[in-house]
Amino acid sequence: MGMNGWMVRSWPEVTWKAPTELSKFPAFVHMGTGVQAGDEPDRLSMGDTVWGIKLKSDAVLAVAWEWTEVQPGVFVIADPNGMVTNALLLGDDGELVDELSAVITCNLVAYGTSWQRQVMSTLQERRAVRSADEAATFFPMPNATQVRAGFAGTAVARA
Repeated sequence: MGMNGWMVRSWPEVTWKAPTELSKFPAFVHMGTGVQAGDEPDRLSMGDTVWGIKLKSDAVLAVAWEWTEVQPGVFVIADPNGMVTNALLLGDDGELVDELSAVITCNLVAYGTSWQRQVMSTLQERRAVRSADEAATFFPMPNATQVRAGFAGTAVARA
């Protein structure tokens, strides 16, 4: 992933007035998904994901949350009240919104993304790498010296 969701808190704060309708929200893009546990095929997983947008000021606004797999292939936000963002959210009056309104806005951001599909894709990639690593453990590739010795032995045996 390259980043953890909690790191978003250390980014420069940006102000943003979210649209009042979900259909007017900008398209947040996937910035990274982490898996902290359970990336084995037979275990449930958990992790975090970060989504963001580039504002007109060239600043990046990000929202991150932790997720958990409640049954195979079914992912939920671990704590809907625990969203992390670097945004200072503004209301219609230009003042900062209250904490509940900020939580609702962050949840609307999550709702508008394809985060579950991205989590599934990340897990599939990690599991494929793990399977390949495990296969390499069972069937290790020979090193150059072993290959040369094998070819030399084969040539002698044929002679």
